[in-house]
Amino acid sequence: MRLLLDTNALIRLLEGDNALDLGARKAIEDEANAVFVSAVSIYEMAVKIRIGKLAMDLPRAIAWLDESDIERLEIEDRHCLAMAGIAAVSGHRDPFDLMLVAQALTEGLTIVTSDRMLERYPIKVMSC
Repeated sequence: MRLLLDTNALIRLLEGDNALDLGARKAIEDEANAVFVSAVSIYEMAVKIRIGKLAMDLPRAIAWLDESDIERLEIEDRHCLAMAGIAAVSGHRDPFDLMLVAQALTEGLTIVTSDRMLERYPIKVMSC
């Protein structure tokens, strides 16, 4: 399986939050699965730190990611083109989520998330 961690799942993983669903945790830890973190999630965390919605040591989190087996997913032109073509879902305008959806569509990834709104898009979602 190819998994893309939503920012909320990444934060839970970094914080060791027990709220991370056991099934999701097992899937993330399963060496048979490829796990990805998007650059947009790092950007979203930086924005949330800056505006006071997240208290986290971002350099330490990035270092942890660099030392882990989690693969980084950069934002490419094809992801931006896919994002521009995503049909609007009523009530959902989060640009960070939309880029994750576009990357999941483009790369054939399952998004690991606690955001039920993402289930309304034509992608695979694993609840966390």
